[in-house]
Amino acid sequence: MSLKSGPCPSCSKNSNIPPGYIEDLIRDKINLGADLVEEKVYEKRLQICSSCDSCVNDMICMKCGCFVHIRALDKIARCPHPDGDKWMSVL
Repeated sequence: MSLKSGPCPSCSKNSNIPPGYIEDLIRDKINLGADLVEEKVYEKRLQICSSCDSCVNDMICMKCGCFVHIRALDKIARCPHPDGDKWMSVL
């Protein structure tokens, strides 16, 4: 799943996600020493999000409004889908 920039898919047309913004957020999370998942788990979580009908443009989860690339990094994060945590299989 590649990182995208441009108009936010869930915001007004005036809202833009600047190039590098999500990458900066990821870098900040890493630099803060947050408890993160292993790379293989992260990639699998992103694959699950990418195939979910609640994920817009491989970027925004419409169940919670998060950037999936940020949420998927967090070791204690869970998938917020109302049908159940779709990430349970990769814990």
